[in-house]
Amino acid sequence: NKSVFVPAGSYLINSTLTCVNTSSLKYDGLVVHGEGCGLNNVGTEFVFSTTSGQRWLFSAESSSSAFLDRVVIRDIGLRISGASPSGSLIRLRRVFEIKFENVYLRGNNGTEYLIDGNEWVDMRFDNCYFRDADYGIATVSVSGYTSFANVIQFNACTFDDLTTATDFSLAGRSIKFDTCTWEPAESGAASANLTGNYNTYFYNCWFGDANTSGTWITAAGEQLSLYDCEVLTGSVGVDISTSFGGEIVRGRYQADTVAIDIGATRKVTVRGARILLASDNSVGIDVTAGKSHCLVDNHVVESGTRTGTIAYRLGSGTSGYLRDNNPGTVDTTIDNNATAGAWTVVDQYT
Repeated sequence: NKSVFVPAGSYLINSTLTCVNTSSLKYDGLVVHGEGCGLNNVGTEFVFSTTSGQRWLFSAESSSSAFLDRVVIRDIGLRISGASPSGSLIRLRRVFEIKFENVYLRGNNGTEYLIDGNEWVDMRFDNCYFRDADYGIATVSVSGYTSFANVIQFNACTFDDLTTATDFSLAGRSIKFDTCTWEPAESGAASANLTGNYNTYFYNCWFGDANTSGTWITAAGEQLSLYDCEVLTGSVGVDISTSFGGEIVRGRYQADTVAIDIGATRKVTVRGARILLASDNSVGIDVTAGKSHCLVDNHVVESGTRTGTIAYRLGSGTSGYLRDNNPGTVDTTIDNNATAGAWTVVDQYT
């Protein structure tokens, strides 16, 4: 029987929990479930007192063996205690079809990662809460293992008080966030979210209350897509520096410096977005690189009374199509530094 039920209560753990497949012991199909997520000491909670390393390890036997697969962790709180603990709360190494459902993950001052590892395929997080660490979840180099993370889904999750909430810049393909919340952004020195190699999607997500200046989403690799999201109060909302474009559709974007920064080498489409300029000299959409961008039916306005605001800044060497939805309350609608004729502009308001 690979189903383990843990009654409500707080359980102190002073060594690493190890779930590593061997020739004689397999953890495939393991289900660990409690009575509630442990939030505010209600329900089932594991409290790890070790000061470094990995607190809970899930792994295949080796990098050449079959994946550890079909593990479910449900209705449990996982927390690191003690002063300035380093390392990670959970390490996942060569895993397949891992699910976290209603799990509360919390670090402490000095915690580096809540979840780290590599060689991930088809992982899912439903209604999980990530809190208090340098990184919420990140792909990292693991000795002896290659770097890939494919098909990772987050549904109705919350990322709270994290320097970098998600980091798939080392490896990440088909990463999806649906109806998730980031609040607040913790540090101006890091991006709350670093996207990976190919295809990152955000649907109906909320990014709000940045503690300091910073960037909510920094996108590299190929393809970033945002649909009906609210990205608010950072220095930069979205920085798209992908090699193969992306798409932002509808939603609301507000930032102190630049709401949407486009540095992608290929086409980025921004359509139907409402953009608020929250500070003096702020820019709605700043196109710094790339060709054939498409900025259509967006609405850029000042939030309050500002000076020096620019709705669209088109950089030297860029090109594309711009059709503005409405003349907003901005000082400059279009600051065009591109070669004459490189941009087709429709409904330009001056």
